Amino acid sequence: MEDLITILSVGKPYDIAPESGVGDHIVGCTMSYVSTGDVTAAHVDEETGTLGYAPLKEKMPVDFYERAKAVGLPTVAKVTYGMKASGGKTVLYIKGLDFVPVGGASKASK
Repeated sequence: MEDLITILSVGKPYDIAPESGVGDHIVGCTMSYVSTGDVTAAHVDEETGTLGYAPLKEKMPVDFYERAKAVGLPTVAKVTYGMKASGGKTVLYIKGLDFVPVGGASKASK
């Protein structure tokens, strides 16, 4: 499934050491986005009654921060979603992401 999103912000990269001192570090950055390519369009979520667009968050690879910085934010991106199990539930996640340039080829991918 593909869709356009608007990336609002990307948080500073993090590197979290395991609490026990043994194991892998958790590295990445957090992306905040809204699930539309046009935030100027009026939107009402009929289920929740929310007016406008409520930002969502997604964990991204650590190098995504520099790619987003090079493109500039906010920006529009085309995403491909996948499904994964998380906490006993099946949830959508961003499987791939390509920045949508203003009249040219894509600058970066996830």
